[in-house]
Amino acid sequence: MVRMFKLIQNEYIKIFRKVSTLIIFILVILTSIGLVGLSKYSQIQNAKWEERYPTEDSYDYSGQVKEAKDAPYVGSDKDIDMYQFLMDNKITYASWKTNVTRSMYEYSVVVGEDGKETAEYVMSESDRTKLNTFIMNSDWKACCQYIIDTSKAQKLDENEYWEYQYRIDNNIALPTSFDEDVEWKNMLINSIAFAKAELVNIKDQKDPESLETIDSREGEIAIGLYRLENNIEVNVADIDSEDALYGGQMTMWHVMKMSVSMISLIGLLVIVITGSSLANEFSRGTIKFLLINPVKRWKILTSKYITSLTIGFLMLVIMFVFTSLGSMMAFGTAEVSSRYITFVDGAIKVGSPWVSMIKSYLIGSVNVIVMATLAFAISSLVRSSALAIGVGIFSMLSGSTLVVLLKEGLKQDWARYLVFANTDLNSIIDGTSMFSNQTLGFAIAVLAVHMVVFALVAWDGFVRREV
Repeated sequence: MVRMFKLIQNEYIKIFRKVSTLIIFILVILTSIGLVGLSKYSQIQNAKWEERYPTEDSYDYSGQVKEAKDAPYVGSDKDIDMYQFLMDNKITYASWKTNVTRSMYEYSVVVGEDGKETAEYVMSESDRTKLNTFIMNSDWKACCQYIIDTSKAQKLDENEYWEYQYRIDNNIALPTSFDEDVEWKNMLINSIAFAKAELVNIKDQKDPESLETIDSREGEIAIGLYRLENNIEVNVADIDSEDALYGGQMTMWHVMKMSVSMISLIGLLVIVITGSSLANEFSRGTIKFLLINPVKRWKILTSKYITSLTIGFLMLVIMFVFTSLGSMMAFGTAEVSSRYITFVDGAIKVGSPWVSMIKSYLIGSVNVIVMATLAFAISSLVRSSALAIGVGIFSMLSGSTLVVLLKEGLKQDWARYLVFANTDLNSIIDGTSMFSNQTLGFAIAVLAVHMVVFALVAWDGFVRREV
């Protein structure tokens, strides 16, 4: 064991004496800083775009009025009255009063006995008067109660009017402006209400896809209610890093999630190290200095493999640390204490987003380990480090494309047994793999078999190889 540690120590010394190793670590650091910088730049550009094209709470309907007057139609007079009512009372697009006004002025076209078409209000005059009173008094609670009573009278499912009852019970007013409409509680309530309404429509369906949708919506509802009850604004589990790039709010967690996709860069760098570790020794003849020592070949092989992989994990740690610190400096620390909320087996699970990010990094490193092992095996067979590195990089970059071609293009389901179809464990865990019924256990088993094959090839090639 002592000799093994000395061999590993010797490998570290040789690797860190190389200028290329220093360049590789600098590249990892610059990549982390660059990701944070580009994310911050994206946020600044999105802010400038919003300033140039602001989302205003406008109540100018003069264009609609002019259009209705220039090209009259059945009911155009009622539409003109509605638009004029909105402008007179300065009711903005995002206000709850707008929807109430549209309901108040809703009409249907009726054909009379003489064949003429006329527009008549759908609501009775008494109901229209009630709605008008709600608007004039800004009485959102009375409006919510009216909707509840009307829904009950129509014997609608309670999920159909859940939002209004919840707002009354928790004193959460209906939004009257765009800023209020996009406030997190209002957006979350709307999301829950949509999910509940969707459940009403699909609850009687028995096909598998509907059952999956039901489970998904029930989880969405449970998480949403938990956040409202505990006043949790951000759920890191719901963050989509791509949304922030297209105008959404950018936080440190968006950057951290984007950094997971950068693990492939670490994979390329590790392949460079592992692919050249043995091939260079043979091509330069320095392998003789190792073999003259009273150490078994498999120990030399193992020490080089362990050293290469630990260097890779060191690069992952550096990327994680620099990305974390950089994102907190660029976007603030307000989101550091956020929670990672999921719905598993019918129960709410609350965890730390830091733990989740570490898991994502570790899971993402599986592809790195597998491809690095392949490059290491090839390096033990050939003298050319370029060949070993090239095959490793080609496999990493084109493996997924090959799987897609076999599965989608040629309809070959056996492609699920290829190593490339099982390296993306994150998609398999999320259930988004292109192969149906592909489980985490199956993927690990396939990877384990391939890793054993690669290890045996490396061992056989190195032990039997003549110097």
